Order: sequence, then structure tokens, then C-alpha cells
Amino acid sequence: MLKIRLQRIGRKRMPVFRIVVAEHTSPVAGRFVEKLGSFVGGNKDATLNFKEDRVLHWVSMGAQPSQTVARLFAEKGVKGMEKFIEKRAQKTSKAELEAAAKKEEEAAAKKEAAEAAKAEAEAAKAAEESAKAAESEASEEKTEEAA
Repeated sequence: MLKIRLQRIGRKRMPVFRIVVAEHTSPVAGRFVEKLGSFVGGNKDATLNFKEDRVLHWVSMGAQPSQTVARLFAEKGVKGMEKFIEKRAQKTSKAELEAAAKKEEEAAAKKEAAEAAKAEAEAAKAAEESAKAAESEASEEKTEEAA
């Protein structure tokens, strides 16, 4: 499988990289199929030079860019590189965890309040029904006494 990856060629403390197409089993500093460009990093004004048409050709032929190369290409506006960039799983902060816990507590409190209101309404309805039943019994007793 072919990979589009960086190959370091710079001196100590002065990183310069080639962007190459190489077999994934070949060593990082080993043979490559084609040089696509260069990347000078390590300072504030990093420069990236590459042949976009050749990059798209190799991607269409099945070569996969590395995470770093895909990110660099995406920043330069090469279309279709987003699918090669994996999203990192970020650790949730304490503030986010506390906010989520607070939200769950509020939801539980609302649920308890709703259940209490429902129980209270049912109790009121039952009391009303028992009052009506008592009234009907009283009226039946009066009709029996009158008869």
C-alpha cells in the first residue's frame, strides 16, 4: 500500500521535510516512488510547497496520506483530505463533568417534582371521588328514610 508521508532531510534543530509517495513498508528515510513537495517547519513562518495535481493523482490511485500530511494539505485547501484526518478523542474537563452532573441533578429534581405533582393530583382526585361517594350514600339514606 502506498502512503504519502513526510521524510526528514533537514539538519539538527532545522527540520526540513520532503513530501513523498512511498511503500508503507519502506523505511522513513528509505526509497520513495515520487517526491511531491517539501515542508519547512519548526518556525513561525512554516512553508509548504507541493504539486497539487500529483497529490490528487496519487490519492485517486489509492495512496493514503498520513495524518500530518492530510492536515497540512487540508490547511492549504486540497479537497477530500478531511476523510484522512481522524478526530482526536479529547479528555473532558472537570468543569464539563461538573456541568453535566448538575444538569443530571436538575433533570432528576424536575422528574421528582413532576411525579410528586402527579401523585398529589391523583390523591386529590381520589379524595374528591370519596367525597362524592359519601354524598351519594347520604342522599340514598335520606331517600330510604323518607320512603
